[in-house]
Amino acid sequence: MSIDFSFWTLFYFLSSLIFGIIILLEKKHPVKALAYLAAVFLLPVAGILLYLFFGRDYRKRKLFSRKGTVDARQISQWKAGISFLAPNVDASFIQSMVPYDKIIRLLYSNDHSVLTTNNACNLLRNGEQLFPALFADCRRAKHHIHLEFFIVEEGSIATELAGILLERAAAGVSVRFIYDDIGSRKLSDHYISRLRQGGILMCPFMPVRFVRFTDKVNYRDHRKIVIIDGKIAYTGGINISDRYDNRLKNKVFWRDTQLRIVGDAVLSFQLRFLLNWQFVSGNRCSVTPEFFPDTSGEAVLPMQVIAGGPDYDQPGIVDMYASAIALATRRIALTTPYFVPPEVIQRALIAAALSGVEVEMIVPYRSDSRMLDWANRAFFDDMIEAGVKIYYYKKGFIHSKTMVVDDFFCTIGTTNLDYRSFDIDFEINAVIYSHSFSVELMKDFCADKENSVLIDKNAWKSRTLVHRFAESVARLLGPVL
Repeated sequence: MSIDFSFWTLFYFLSSLIFGIIILLEKKHPVKALAYLAAVFLLPVAGILLYLFFGRDYRKRKLFSRKGTVDARQISQWKAGISFLAPNVDASFIQSMVPYDKIIRLLYSNDHSVLTTNNACNLLRNGEQLFPALFADCRRAKHHIHLEFFIVEEGSIATELAGILLERAAAGVSVRFIYDDIGSRKLSDHYISRLRQGGILMCPFMPVRFVRFTDKVNYRDHRKIVIIDGKIAYTGGINISDRYDNRLKNKVFWRDTQLRIVGDAVLSFQLRFLLNWQFVSGNRCSVTPEFFPDTSGEAVLPMQVIAGGPDYDQPGIVDMYASAIALATRRIALTTPYFVPPEVIQRALIAAALSGVEVEMIVPYRSDSRMLDWANRAFFDDMIEAGVKIYYYKKGFIHSKTMVVDDFFCTIGTTNLDYRSFDIDFEINAVIYSHSFSVELMKDFCADKENSVLIDKNAWKSRTLVHRFAESVARLLGPVL
């Protein structure tokens, strides 16, 4: 027995040492490297498996660096045929938006994210407002419907959508559908085959073998986008699933936020969709007026669309959040289902609170992951101590991803405030510069506070040692969750 024990002890030690050296040589971000090192040395076997499944960056280095190069080349080629890709807003207009002109220029430098002004937006609350509007727009489509979703889950919503798409495809409308192979792992072959046989072009994003036995794999397409005829776009936190629609009387009330956009900003969503379509299908779409129509004549609502993913050299979405937080002078209102932020975001929020800015954040009391709940809370100590007000949403699960700064700047999209959204997955956000729209979003935030409970500073300090320990362990593993 002692010989066997010694052998396996030595084997574990040498394996951990080898994988530890590999992690260090990969030159990951220090926080992520420490998280993986802790997992490898503290979790026998499981830590090594965690790293092998989620920590290896070879796909990112090879596949996504190539995708980023191809995308940049494609954008350069399209610039001649798509006028909106040039920064066509008068420089004096941008200068009038001081201090947010810095963010405008930053996003253009990072992501060719042009500022468009001819836009109008509708704020849609929960699936019960989104799906009727979305389905009505899809039924009116004349040329194309482009869809990109992390989760497509069979049920009433997916069935109704399939019927609409099949009807429009039969009428000659081109339908392209990207679904993430992990997020939509429960989607049946029958559902996919039915749509394909009806003329709908369906492509999984980064197919994974044995997908039904896989929980999470890195580099997923977490975007939720619909573009209709190049004139209407939708984005936000809502996927295609019954759980997002409270009319269907689910066990948990689902609180979410979505945007319906018309105007020039739709063309930015179209561009990002077509680049991902080219990646998953291998087929390029020609730049035609039908894909990039003239959308002038809408209301004046300045907006940029910022995308992120492992194919980007610069962390544009992180930079956007950090810059906007740093510019705040009065208040910041954040809503996120997961809060496992990189240090730059946490420090920016703490600095804002210490400087006198009112910083408020709403998170779920219970999310869909117990481990992530512990990880979320591990970041609360310094935040609460600095004066950040953190609210637990108690009515159900809040899944909105929003931020309002000084009632002028706001962002809504697919990005959670965690490492996975900022560094690993493909995300997209709308960035809006508008007092009236920010005030409307702020009203929603205040309404959500009515269904939330403020974490009491004294009560938080008195939580048990067991809770503190669980939070500390979860925080250590936060970057790899």
